[in-house]
Amino acid sequence: VTQAAEPVGATEALPRIGAYHVLAPLAATERDALVLGYDTKLLRRVWIRKTTADAAPVPAALRNAARPGRLRWLQGHRDGAESWDAFEAAPGSPLTALLAAPQLWKNVRHWLLDLATELDAATRDGSMPDTLSLDRVWITAEGGAKLLDFSAPGSAPVAAVEPGIFLNQVAISALEGRIATAEEARTREPRLPVAIRARGVLRTLRLSSFPALIEQLKALVQQVPHITHRRRLGLVAGCVAPALVMLGMMSAGTKMLGTIQRQSPEAVPLRDALIVHSLMSERKLPTSDDPKILVTSAEIFIAARFGNFIRDPKGWNSPMATAGIPPKMRAEAERIAATYPNPSPEEIKRARVVLHPALDAQGNLNISPDTKDVNTVATQIVWWAAGGVMLWAAFFSIVAALFRGGLLMRALGIAVVRRDGADASRWRMLWRACVAWSWLPLATFATALLNNLGYKETSAAIVGLPLLCLLIWSAAMPVRSLQDRLAGTWLVPR
Repeated sequence: VTQAAEPVGATEALPRIGAYHVLAPLAATERDALVLGYDTKLLRRVWIRKTTADAAPVPAALRNAARPGRLRWLQGHRDGAESWDAFEAAPGSPLTALLAAPQLWKNVRHWLLDLATELDAATRDGSMPDTLSLDRVWITAEGGAKLLDFSAPGSAPVAAVEPGIFLNQVAISALEGRIATAEEARTREPRLPVAIRARGVLRTLRLSSFPALIEQLKALVQQVPHITHRRRLGLVAGCVAPALVMLGMMSAGTKMLGTIQRQSPEAVPLRDALIVHSLMSERKLPTSDDPKILVTSAEIFIAARFGNFIRDPKGWNSPMATAGIPPKMRAEAERIAATYPNPSPEEIKRARVVLHPALDAQGNLNISPDTKDVNTVATQIVWWAAGGVMLWAAFFSIVAALFRGGLLMRALGIAVVRRDGADASRWRMLWRACVAWSWLPLATFATALLNNLGYKETSAAIVGLPLLCLLIWSAAMPVRSLQDRLAGTWLVPR
């Protein structure tokens, strides 16, 4: 039946019914039989329904009907010997043969529109079929639906239902991939993720009049039926682009600060030493030594360790020294360098003995003697940025949970639902958002860790390339991205 458009060979030896040659039997019951015939004049296939002699002729309203939702009647014959009617043979399949798997909403919406239009027309002209059931729906090869007055060839018998719930039964059966019972058609709507506007129409299939339903379905067939890959990529790009820009800026800033620091390696140790000197001068450091001796020793140490750097205009006026050492500290450093222009080795030795508890592993004067050399301004900035990014991700996750979708989702016309088509709960939205944003703080902390390990210039590439591959893989998944699969959600149009 699905190959009804194939050419026909020689027909001279085939039996005839009226002007048609019989090609093959299609279906048979106690009162009628359906055969596939061929019209040699118009070179087309036809369906011939053979009935009992007492069968009523096809009503005039149906004989004159030429609607896409009904088989077109071609010719009929009634006498004591044979009674039959010929109809167009539309290539396609019975609806029941398609119900082994859920059908796509983009196809089902056209079927519902065709059937609703036909039911409305049949109600107006009195050509409503005696029986409405799933086995009397034919899906054409072009994607339309036709209402039959007899069981479709190749269709399994299905119990009839009343016109008011027939469309709902078709929708549930097609979208859920099974034959829905009459009770289900009376009491509930299809349960699956579809566009929010479509969900509203499906909920009223049992309640709406045919004219109102037709107008709603006409609007739905013009709407994009699902979230396209392009829209999903737009959503991913909108969320990822600012984060990637931030990571790139962090990496570039870290690299720039590292370059500046290498050009002025004395700036940060000098700043730390000046901080310790200031605390000693204000007697804010707990110590048993004479504060004056401590301050003098610190000044001798600073003059001996950083005197040349302070007196060198190139290093002292470098961006790192200018930005990292406040003006008040700079003035104090210049005073110390001028007061102790050339400390003797004995003075330096005595100063180191006095300051020994405050010297770190690298021999620098530091408020935290255990601090490592990698604790530079650049590394501190990266760690602060990592914490900020984590707060940013947490903020957007909470917003997504509270409003069941962020601003970008609403701008792109995207809603998030569960498997049964209901709105995703706020807890589910929070979980989805946490999964979706988890890569950002992880990537930031990984970048900061790599910076600590000495991979400052390559940290962005080490973290970014695998992350980019993961994002592309997730966005390329059919229908649902990774976060939707983990959270049990679906993206649908609003």
